[in-house]
Amino acid sequence: MPTAVTHVELVAAETMTVATWNVVTMTDHGVPSGAAGVIIRVVNTNAADDQIIGFQRGDSTDDRTKEVRRGSQFEFWVGMDSSDQTELYPETTDIKFYLTGYFTSSEAYFNQNAEAHALSTGGVPETKTVTSQGGDTAIAAAIEINSASQSYTWGAQHPSSTDDFEGVFYRKGFLATALNGSEQYELLGSTTGNVYVIGYLKGSDWAWSTDADTQSTTNDGTYRNLSAQSGKTWAVYKAETTVSGGTQVEVRNPDDTHDYYYAPYETAGLCDIIISCELDASGVAEYKIEDSNLSLHLLGTYGTAGGGSSVAPLAMNHLMRMNNG
Repeated sequence: MPTAVTHVELVAAETMTVATWNVVTMTDHGVPSGAAGVIIRVVNTNAADDQIIGFQRGDSTDDRTKEVRRGSQFEFWVGMDSSDQTELYPETTDIKFYLTGYFTSSEAYFNQNAEAHALSTGGVPETKTVTSQGGDTAIAAAIEINSASQSYTWGAQHPSSTDDFEGVFYRKGFLATALNGSEQYELLGSTTGNVYVIGYLKGSDWAWSTDADTQSTTNDGTYRNLSAQSGKTWAVYKAETTVSGGTQVEVRNPDDTHDYYYAPYETAGLCDIIISCELDASGVAEYKIEDSNLSLHLLGTYGTAGGGSSVAPLAMNHLMRMNNG
């Protein structure tokens, strides 16, 4: 999250080979050397077929891939190694990765290999502790879900939260959650799926709430403004859909022109995804929601209270395209 950057929209192309891991040097795409990790939106543009994806730090040996649902989207955060590289896995050219921002090393840390968190009992919340591999105090955790079934429900929240958010992921998913002072969170899921902490946010300019702030929305497929976050430059939201069939959603800086307007999960009820974005100069994000079956909840913000030239992530509109070459 560089200081006082100008918002950048890139329309370059990244050539990837399908059905294998691709090394992407993020400094080739506007991310500064030494950044901790990147923020990527993945979209499966195939309306008929599920597709396998993967994401990991460039020097990771984890090698985890799972399917994402047809016609769906979600955001994930992933680390960069000392060579400023990340690895991405697209099964086909229908998978699109959009680079939308990055974290500096002072605001986030991403593990080389993810920290596995297993559940002893399915469907019962369990408290888990994040190991600060970077030696920092973790504020919020970045969590990768690898579900063994499309019908399993997963959730992650602050141990004292009363939110009770939970949702179905079509095998591959991503969550972010606030941690308490002991770097703990509450996890709900299945014993046959796998949960991994891939990194965490750190630093005093992050503000994450125990309970999420439910946003007041008008859900009619039109872009409208969310409540201003005074002095903040970046916000993290959770989108929760409550019925089968999928509800399209997008949240963005009002100055942006991209429109990643897809459903979180095409056939799910109670599906959650993370969407984060840069805020405009007034601390505002705008949203578009297809219908009343989806709600937005503010999880956390970044920026020095009181405004001024606070630090902000570099938001990008950068499509990394795949082809068979």
